[in-house]
Amino acid sequence: MTARRRKDPVAAVEAVDVALEAGSQAYDSLEGATWFGQDNVSAVLKSASIVLKGVRDMQERWLGEVRASVEEDLTAFQALLGCRSLMSVAKVQADWAGLKFSRATEEGRRLADITLQVADAAVWPLATRLHRTADALVRRD
Repeated sequence: MTARRRKDPVAAVEAVDVALEAGSQAYDSLEGATWFGQDNVSAVLKSASIVLKGVRDMQERWLGEVRASVEEDLTAFQALLGCRSLMSVAKVQADWAGLKFSRATEEGRRLADITLQVADAAVWPLATRLHRTADALVRRD
C-alpha cells in the first residue's frame, strides 16, 4: 500500500484535499457550535440577571413592608395601652386586624404583579434564543 502511494502523486494530492475539506467542515461545525453556545450562555445570563434584579426589588419591597408593619404594630400597641375600657380595646384590636389584613392583601397583589413581570421579562431572552436556534436548525435541513 505504501508503495502505491509513493507511485501515485495525484492520489496523494486528492487525499490531502479530502483531508483539508474534512478539517474545514469540522472547523465550521465547531465554530457554529461555539457561536450557538455563546449565544445560549448570553441568553441565560440575561435571564438570570433579570431574575436577580426582580428578587432584589421584591426583597426591598418586603423589607419596607416589614418596617411599616412594625411601626403599625407599635402604634396599635400604644393605642391598646391607652385604652380605658374593653370596648375601646376591642375597637383598637379590630382596627389593627383590619389594617393588617388589607395591607397583606394589597402587598400580596403587588408582589404577585412584580413576580409576573419578572417572569415575563426573564423568559424573553430564552424564548428569543430558542426561536433563533430553531430557525437556524430549520435552515440547515
